[in-house]
Amino acid sequence: MNNEGRWTFIFVALQTANQLLHGEHLNLEQETTTIPSMKHFLLLSGFLMIAVGASAQGAIDGFLKSQGELDMALGYSRDKASTYLLATGPLASNRDAKSISLFANYGLHKYLNVIVNAPLVNWTPQDGSLYLKSGLSKQLGSWKLTGIAALGYTFPLSDYQTESGSAIGQQTEAVNIRGLIQVEPIPGWFGQFRMGYDAAKEPVISSSIWSVKAGFFKGKWYGDLWYEEREAEGGKNYRGTGADKPSSFRELGVDLQRAGGVIYYQWKPQWGGFVSGAYVLDGRNTYQNRTVGVGVVW
Repeated sequence: MNNEGRWTFIFVALQTANQLLHGEHLNLEQETTTIPSMKHFLLLSGFLMIAVGASAQGAIDGFLKSQGELDMALGYSRDKASTYLLATGPLASNRDAKSISLFANYGLHKYLNVIVNAPLVNWTPQDGSLYLKSGLSKQLGSWKLTGIAALGYTFPLSDYQTESGSAIGQQTEAVNIRGLIQVEPIPGWFGQFRMGYDAAKEPVISSSIWSVKAGFFKGKWYGDLWYEEREAEGGKNYRGTGADKPSSFRELGVDLQRAGGVIYYQWKPQWGGFVSGAYVLDGRNTYQNRTVGVGVVW
């Protein structure tokens, strides 16, 4: 699929979901569900996970939307760094990147959601993603246990530059596999463990990922803290020599250890806003970014 086709697909998917939400051209019989504000609030958490930057936390959370529900979010974030992390140690290098991301999460069924993410970095379309997510929840005494599985596809939304210090990505095309376990030991608090694998098309390097998260939701407030690690399956290194020298930046193996968090406030039943942040603690072939983000969810 070419870039024009990918953008058309995303636009049609979002437009169709919006029509379904508002009952336009809808001929199928649907169940009408009244969603309490707290439940609606929880279902937005997936957007908050990815609002700290175009490549942050990921689109998969531990909550499923009901059939026919659509949530959308628009986020802005800024990454700043003064250090590039080589395989051999830190290198003084500055970076300042601005990102705008559009997210949509639609409930195809009470057990199946579709998620779309379309980011722009420095006003250039970067790598978008499309996920199908399914899961089940079970009450075990006072504890609620949720299991989530997701299958996604990441693809470049434009033919952007990858071979300079100002590159915004690696033009990644990959199949994404995610699994997640979430526990809610008491009402209003949750813990989460997530792991996954990105099977990338060459020359981009495939990688594995895992993360942990703890959060709360109370009244109109939501907050969480998370830690994430990503490890590439080898790959070459920036400023490498001999066999380790890349012929393209797309061949670099990128490792990350990163932490962050978010605070969200729901000011109206269908509207809310958030602030978020993240910091790269260590890594390989990556900038040691400090990220701050803001956004709205509706």
